[in-house]
Amino acid sequence: ARENTLPYFGICLGMQCAVIEFARNVLGLEGAHSTEFVAETENPVICMLEEQ
Repeated sequence: ARENTLPYFGICLGMQCAVIEFARNVLGLEGAHSTEFVAETENPVICMLEEQ
């Protein structure tokens, strides 16, 4: 969607995937991930709240 300028309605996991994709491919953050999926990720771009 980002590369083809298509509308993208990302909620919940869809938004997380969009943020991770942007961090990796636009910002160049190798290993960018969510701490929900990879707790010890090199570049956390989505983090779980302590109370969750």
